Amino acid sequence: MAELANALRVHHGSASPIDRRRYIEILKKDDGDLKAIPELFPLMVKLGLDTRDVEQHQELLERVPSLRESVRIGRDAAVSIEAARQNLHAYDAETDRLARERDDGRTAIQQHLIQLSGKTDAAEKSIEEFSRLKTEFPMIMAEEPDLSAKDMA
Repeated sequence: MAELANALRVHHGSASPIDRRRYIEILKKDDGDLKAIPELFPLMVKLGLDTRDVEQHQELLERVPSLRESVRIGRDAAVSIEAARQNLHAYDAETDRLARERDDGRTAIQQHLIQLSGKTDAAEKSIEEFSRLKTEFPMIMAEEPDLSAKDMA
């Protein structure tokens, strides 16, 4: 819009601000209506414009709504960016918390596994000692049933 106003200032000829405003109204309203053409030509002359200028101004005015929409979308996105950053921070914090919980849970399971492994190691040593005692003291251990690794299964 500023480009159009600048162009009109350069080519103002004998045109008044009212003429410039009317010219812009006609271009904005132009929907192929031939009724505006008789009014447009005298304004073109007053403003020192040719058909190429008018086409350029129409294209410019047609771009304005999409530029405004783009700015609106950008403004909305700028507002959403902070919310998205906060969501990402919260997500990362939750992920860290879950990872710590999982690590704590894994550590507890590993400790339990170590305890169980220690118990099975002790049981295997007990079986070995029991077998040795049966061999060393057959008379006393004769009544005791044999122990083996399958007793642990």
